[in-house]
Amino acid sequence: MAGRTSTSVGVGVTITLLGISTLALFVLFGVYFGKYNAIKQDYDTKEKTNEQFISSGERNDAGMRAMQSEAQKERKSLVGYLVAKTQGLSRSIAGVEGLSFKDLDEYVGARASRGGLLPRGWQKVDGLAVE
Repeated sequence: MAGRTSTSVGVGVTITLLGISTLALFVLFGVYFGKYNAIKQDYDTKEKTNEQFISSGERNDAGMRAMQSEAQKERKSLVGYLVAKTQGLSRSIAGVEGLSFKDLDEYVGARASRGGLLPRGWQKVDGLAVE
């Protein structure tokens, strides 16, 4: 009689432990699945934000790779590097800060034709500086 009692208690303990383990695994799955979804959503958001600055096709372009390595040498991001180079170019061309490429488009002419005259402060180039 004692053998039967201990067997049924052993089976009961085993079933209880398996039930607790199953519940723990279910809870852990829910926690990790929620973290996975949060990380995936964060990754997708960052990928979309990144796509605004450089598209996936441009990432593998040799010119972009060269600019990226130059930016890394100066410890800047690619966007910061390009902004600094654009500002340096506007200072070199006009000697005045604040000139942008959009401003220059109004004064550029087609091949074999003259463009518009630059404003007075920008007509004389004093010198070029490489930065």
